[in-house]
Amino acid sequence: SSRILDGNEWIYYVTHDQEDGAWQFHPKSGPTPEKEARVVSLRTILEIDSSIAQLVDLPRGWCAGREDKGKSWQYCKKNKTYHLA
Repeated sequence: SSRILDGNEWIYYVTHDQEDGAWQFHPKSGPTPEKEARVVSLRTILEIDSSIAQLVDLPRGWCAGREDKGKSWQYCKKNKTYHLA
């Protein structure tokens, strides 16, 4: 999200897609609209938030979220009806 890359928001919700293994990083304000999506290296994400390293073992098809920056990541199996809110 451009909001995360610009430093306006922090990473609240992470998904590791089942289909292609892609990672997505979303701010607390909600899912990232396509026009705000950015493709960046994992190194860039780790420079923004080093706690993402804790998610290295997040399986495909799973997600993680946290209530506040600095709080522990909570893992869950990703499905169509799950939203961390």
